[in-house]
Amino acid sequence: IRKHHSFPILPISPQLGVIENNTFHEQSLLGAKFVGVDFIVNVIENSHGHIMDVVAGDLEEAHKKGVEKCTEIWTYNVSEKMDIVITSPGGYPKDINLHQSQKAIAPCELVLKENGVIILVAECSDGPGKIPTWFEGEKSPQDVVDKFVRDGWSPKVHAKPFLLARPLSNYRVITVCEGIEKELLEDMFMIYSDSLQNAFEKALSIAGVDDPSILILPYAGDVIPKVKK
Repeated sequence: IRKHHSFPILPISPQLGVIENNTFHEQSLLGAKFVGVDFIVNVIENSHGHIMDVVAGDLEEAHKKGVEKCTEIWTYNVSEKMDIVITSPGGYPKDINLHQSQKAIAPCELVLKENGVIILVAECSDGPGKIPTWFEGEKSPQDVVDKFVRDGWSPKVHAKPFLLARPLSNYRVITVCEGIEKELLEDMFMIYSDSLQNAFEKALSIAGVDDPSILILPYAGDVIPKVKK
């Protein structure tokens, strides 16, 4: 796991919804074949937890069928890249802490304009988790990215600090999280806001355009936004 969850197997760019030429997927598949997985049963759900389909059979072929069905269910096409994306994990327990809530930021990277703005809305009743320890003493999000590229995955670190620092290196992230103190969020290079309305006003100011494009992802962990070409 240490090797698989580190570079160069872990892609440095967002790969949500991508399996072709994705080393993370390819090495997982090789590992499963190596230990002799010869039959799978995968359940495909919607955002409400309802079973939409089931695939079973060969490890690789059945999984491909499942990916096709997931692509139909989960992909949401947008006509252009966005200036602002308002995102949320979808409520408890998906937003229990920042470790889990970070997952709602990843889809935003797929559809944001350069220098775009992300608004993360998450309760984080259990606080930030272990992520802040990797931001301590760093001068920028890119420093956190560089540290993970250099040191890789470990049982204490996982990939969460990297997955949060990557979008922070490219976009402004405003957070509405009652369970995390303002100072701690700012230490992680995020912008604190005490309400969604206040966060939206900040985002409009940062975007600096008269008619910004805006996307809302209330269940961001259950969707793959994609710019339709």
